[in-house]
Amino acid sequence: MHSNRRLFWGVVCIALTIFTHSASARQELTESKVKKLVTDAYIWGFAIVENYKGIYFYGGIDENSPVYTPFNTVKHMSMFYDHTVTTVVSGNNDTFYSNGILDLRAEPIVFHVPEVEEDRYYTFQLTSMTTDNFGYIGSRSTGTKEGYYAITGPSFTEKLPEYIKQIKSPSEFVCVIGRTAVYNKEDAKTVMDIQKKYKLIPLSKLHPEYNPKPVPEIEWPKYSPDILNTTSFFEYLNWLLQFHQFGNEEQDLVNKFSAIGVIPGEKYTFYKDNPKYQQAINAAIKNGYTRAMELSNSIGKTINGWDLAPYNVKYFGNNYNLRTGWAVKAIYVNDPEEAYYPAANFDIDGNPLNGQYNYKLHFKADELPPAKFFWSLTMYYADNKLMVENPIGRYSIGDRTEGLKYAADGSLTIYLSHKEPKEGSSNWLPTPNREWYILMRIYGPKQSVLKGKWVPKGIEKVSD
Repeated sequence: MHSNRRLFWGVVCIALTIFTHSASARQELTESKVKKLVTDAYIWGFAIVENYKGIYFYGGIDENSPVYTPFNTVKHMSMFYDHTVTTVVSGNNDTFYSNGILDLRAEPIVFHVPEVEEDRYYTFQLTSMTTDNFGYIGSRSTGTKEGYYAITGPSFTEKLPEYIKQIKSPSEFVCVIGRTAVYNKEDAKTVMDIQKKYKLIPLSKLHPEYNPKPVPEIEWPKYSPDILNTTSFFEYLNWLLQFHQFGNEEQDLVNKFSAIGVIPGEKYTFYKDNPKYQQAINAAIKNGYTRAMELSNSIGKTINGWDLAPYNVKYFGNNYNLRTGWAVKAIYVNDPEEAYYPAANFDIDGNPLNGQYNYKLHFKADELPPAKFFWSLTMYYADNKLMVENPIGRYSIGDRTEGLKYAADGSLTIYLSHKEPKEGSSNWLPTPNREWYILMRIYGPKQSVLKGKWVPKGIEKVSD
């Protein structure tokens, strides 16, 4: 009896401690603390909310989307991206995409890839709902032989057949971004034949002894760009968080943000329930958005006008500023060892790049981008990060560009201007007539890139 009494009062004391701590946490909130928490939560959660755009338009949700693809299937974009593609910022013009969204709630999805020629570059990037790259399938990561790979959700614990390699996902929903190199227009048919052999197969279709779990239908909220500028941001964030399993450190952040109503799977009511903080919340969302845009223009360190992303950190782990910056500039960016992306917003003198001026980018023979596979430069508008419509239909230029002219000493000059340069169009990458930025892609960067020994030359302003 005495033992039960002690147990009872022990439970009461624990409950009172929890209640007191919770009440204290609420009492400790001030306008300045709310503003900081909301700003921090916005930066932390930006990529998660922005990722929903990809799920919404590329997944089995918006049937009116031109890139609509039912869940657990792969859609092949057998075309070069151009200015008409507006669903993804900073897309590439070097490969044919093969995209899909996996729903792993019921069962794993097995990815079957064919054998491809050894010198053909292809990659499938697997990203979680935070946009972290948790796995790769492709010529660099798994080789060019035929293979079967099971992408499993966070709750899957069963054993797989030996011939299937497991890739564990922390998310119930996974973005699959495939890229297969296309050398030129004549090569397109070969690539399309390869794409037809990429298959996504539910595990139970391969092995009927695996029974899919029953899962509820989801009522998907409609996506709108306005999400990013209103309290709807947190409504969507709460809803999305329930489909991801966070590691300990990030879960601590989730717990911290619960003080301002960020709770996985719960309705966001903090704004409505706290009129005295509404002005602070609105200001913090505005600050968070501004900060996200700033982060997109200050990724890594800047040398010769180029932003050079960190190459010795995980993409992205707990580096939330880096995650948010890339979500704005080029969401679903590859790990550096897969492809490296120097980005220029400024010329070598530190001035913003603008189509009112003419520029050139000159490489000596031994200064060309060191790529195991290939490299390119792609032109984008500075504000919306979309490709630039131009009179010659050239959206990127690089070592595979037909008709590219090198000097007798092996050097290369790229001309960047709104109007065709006097040197002609062979080495011309057209710019818009307003501010622009350019993204370099180095596929299979060599160690000189990954160790920071090679950096791009600066973009120089030239006279008319």
